[in-house]
Parts: sequence; structure tokens; C-alpha cells
Amino acid sequence: MGKRIIPFVTSFTLLAVLACGSTGLGPATVTPGVNSVTIPALEMGLSSVPDEYRNIYDSISSNLDQVEAFLAGRGEGQFAGTTFGAELIIANGNRGVALLQPETMTAVQQFLDQLTLIGVGGVTLQIPDPLFNPDFPRSEEYIEFFREVVEQVRSRDLRLLIESGPAFADPQYSRVQYDWSHLTLDQFFQMRGDQLRLIAAELRPDYLSLGNEPGTQMMLTDLTFTIHDYLNFVSGVATSIDRSSGILLGAGAGSWEDPAYLEWLMEEPSLDFLNIHIYPLSSSRADFVERAAEVAAAARERGMRVVIGEAWLYKATAQEIDQFIPYQDVYARDVYSFWQPLDIRFIEAIVEFALDEQLEYVSFFWCGFFFSYLEYDETIRDLSPVELYLRLNQAQYANIVAGTLTETGRAYQALLDRMVDP
Repeated sequence: MGKRIIPFVTSFTLLAVLACGSTGLGPATVTPGVNSVTIPALEMGLSSVPDEYRNIYDSISSNLDQVEAFLAGRGEGQFAGTTFGAELIIANGNRGVALLQPETMTAVQQFLDQLTLIGVGGVTLQIPDPLFNPDFPRSEEYIEFFREVVEQVRSRDLRLLIESGPAFADPQYSRVQYDWSHLTLDQFFQMRGDQLRLIAAELRPDYLSLGNEPGTQMMLTDLTFTIHDYLNFVSGVATSIDRSSGILLGAGAGSWEDPAYLEWLMEEPSLDFLNIHIYPLSSSRADFVERAAEVAAAARERGMRVVIGEAWLYKATAQEIDQFIPYQDVYARDVYSFWQPLDIRFIEAIVEFALDEQLEYVSFFWCGFFFSYLEYDETIRDLSPVELYLRLNQAQYANIVAGTLTETGRAYQALLDRMVDP
């Protein structure tokens, strides 16, 4: 698709979680009975879609119609072995030094408690380079922070996927600042490999993804590498990691990226799983969900596990994808509550996809929307993305503390409840 569409994990992470680590609020009050909420009809909110978003909304809804029709013809969705999770976005490494503030661990515990009440069986954690590099400031403190995060995850009997890639270079989107321009490609891959080996040794997750979204990595670092460069890096790191703890190693790409990445990775004997990211549904040239399903089926036939390490509905039309709409514009749309019917349909579709294709693990990325959106009105329509997300994360954190779910959060909870007690 090119390098200008980047629904990557780090792009707006800081905006989504900035307030959560700095409020100083106390432990969350968990609402008993939150598991019994009834979901209203999906038509809720349709009449409130603003005129300026109506064409985009209708186009994405039509794309979802196609996805649902495609999935309806593929299987019965009876597989019971998938672990469904969510992004532990509040502990995302792109928050940098904010993670090391004393109140951050309390916020992590609150967030994990609420995700557990929703019913997730696992979480995904992002640890970007170069946080664990010995030359990076406070690297030992970051390692200790993530050790404690892993302990909190384990104490709740949750599975853990760790993803790692280069930190976002723009200070608007990440507090982790690093100049990648002084590195050669070999030095970049060496740094990445060193951090991955350290993550494996120190944190021992259930799943460690060695590489994700190669196109995004090239955009973030301004380095260029071929598919074979990427495969050689992944293979070399995989064969150098001690797996005696039972850790599973994988790698992957976005469903919108060159499909050759996933096709080659599924042939790599050193990998245990293939990691697919799903954000945009399609361009005018390709259906990315169908592509992901074909890849997942092919990998499974080869005996390889498949995970969806990240997924969320990308609020852009196929035509906008073709035109490389800036990701900043797309994520600024995400904050509004009128998207909930589409977000719910996307979650339901990905859950059905996972069951049909017998996936090992699935994680939804922008899980702050399980707790709050912003109501669209004239007073906020002209705010910058930064201002929108500062308002949003304050509302999300307040609802995390209160144990209050949105319709999207309730829908995910209901899906998970039905799998426990069908």
C-alpha cells in the first residue's frame, strides 16, 4: 500500500494514554454486576452521525457488509481454543519516562482489573526499541518496570504477547526520542535483536513477536530493507533465543502490506506463529480481511499458529486508502461515539474470523474505547487531534476508575461471556 498509511501501534499511543499515567487517582472502584449489562440494538446512534461523516460512515458500513458476508460462508465459528485479549495500552513503552512515575503502576493495575472484568484472557504489550539498550537513559528502570507489569499480568492468569519495534520519532506521538539516522541497517537489526533477546530472557512472555509491520519500521527509521533482509533478521534472532521457558516466537506484517511478507514468514521453520495486524478493511485493489483469512488458512495448513496481535476498525474509505490519507486525520475521527455500531460490528467480525480460522490469540488495540468516546458537537469539531485525545483520555481514565463501559466494551464483554457460557 505504500508507506503513508500507517495504522501502527505507536502513532497515537501517547495521545491515547497520556493522562492515565499522570492523574494521581487512587485505585479503581470496580462496579459489581458490570457483567450483566444488556447491549442495545446496533442501530443506536445512527441518526447522530454528522453530515460531514455520513459518506465515510456509509462506505465503511458497506465494507463491513462485505466482510460479514464473506465470513458467513466460511465456517461455523465453533472453535473454542482462541484466547481473546486487549492492548495493555496504558503500559505502552512509547510513553517513555511517564511509565516510571509511581502512579503509573497503580493505573496499570486498575486497567488490568477492568479488562479482566470484561473477560479477556490475555493482553498485548508494546516495548519499543531502544528502551532496553544499555546506552539508553534509564534502561534498567524500564526493564524493572516491565518486569513488574509482567508480574501483574501473571497474577491475573492472563496470557501475554509482547511486540517490539522502533519507537515513534515524532515528539508529538512519543516521549521516547531516538535518532535512527546514525544507524546503518546492520546496526539497526543488531539493536533490535539485542533487545528482543533481552525481552525473552527477562520477561519470558507466552508469545514474542520479533517483527511487525515492516513498512512502518522503514517509515519510522528512514531505513530501507528488502523482504529477504527482514526474513534474515527474523530467522537469525529466532535461532538465537533460548526457548526453554516455553516462549513462542513469531513475526508478521499488516494485512495491508505486501502479502509476500506473510507468505514468506509462514515458511520460516524457526517461527512458531504468524502475527497479522488488521486495521483498514480494504482498498480499491484488495480486500485485506479476505487476504488475512487466506494467509491464516495457509499457515494453519502448514502447522503454524496464527495470532492477530492488533486489530481495530480504521475509519477510512477504500478511496481514501488509495489516496494515502494521513493517519493523523483518520485517528482524529476515531474519538467520536457515533462510530460505536461500526466498532461493534468490526469486533464481532474479527471474533468470528478468529473462531472460523482457529486462531491462537486475538487482541484489540484501541481498547480505551471500551470505556469512553467523545460525543460529537460543534464545540469540539475544530480541536486538534492532540486536544481531542487529551479530552478523550481523561474521560476514559475516569471510566476505568469507575468501572463504566461503553456499548463497545459491553459488546466485547457479551461476546466473551457467550464463549464461556454458550
